[in-house]
Amino acid sequence: MLHGHGGDHAAWAIIPDVGHTHARGHVLGLGLWLPRGIDEQARTDCVLPLMQVDHLNFGDRQVSVGMPPAHQQTPRGLWRQTWCHPSLTWASVTPVVLDRHPKRGQRVEDVVADSVEMAGYPRPVDVKLGQFSAFRGAPLAREFSPRSRGCWTHVALAFEQRVAGPLLVGKDRHFGLGLLRPVDDVRALS
Repeated sequence: MLHGHGGDHAAWAIIPDVGHTHARGHVLGLGLWLPRGIDEQARTDCVLPLMQVDHLNFGDRQVSVGMPPAHQQTPRGLWRQTWCHPSLTWASVTPVVLDRHPKRGQRVEDVVADSVEMAGYPRPVDVKLGQFSAFRGAPLAREFSPRSRGCWTHVALAFEQRVAGPLLVGKDRHFGLGLLRPVDDVRALS
């Protein structure tokens, strides 16, 4: 999946198989978000090498991310619309790493709401936190290891108006964590 959102920085994330009855959380592919202003040649220069990637290494674990065979239908989890369509409610499939620790008397939910705004989205009207994602198949938050120290958690966000994605939130949003997906289908929920 390739998208033009992302502010001034490129961002990437593993696209997991989540949100349906048989979801197991395995890797479907790799998402890349490039800055809006990037010219076509630079976009091509970024994308072509990625088309050659067939696996990623995570410590001692190797994960396949190759393109599906031509005769196989692209999984719904790799459809752009799955991650980008406007929704009032969004939930994380990879945990959000807090940008900072809460100040004395400040709720973690407010820190997350601040992170959402800092990433360029409207402030959510409701924030829920937890170890579990709203999406079936997504690993627990504690199963992830952020690049740096800090607090990380799965989130569910509600907005006053529909927000179009993709949504990438939190300190490690450019490095695979803080990926959210629209929640507008009860079948997606655990």
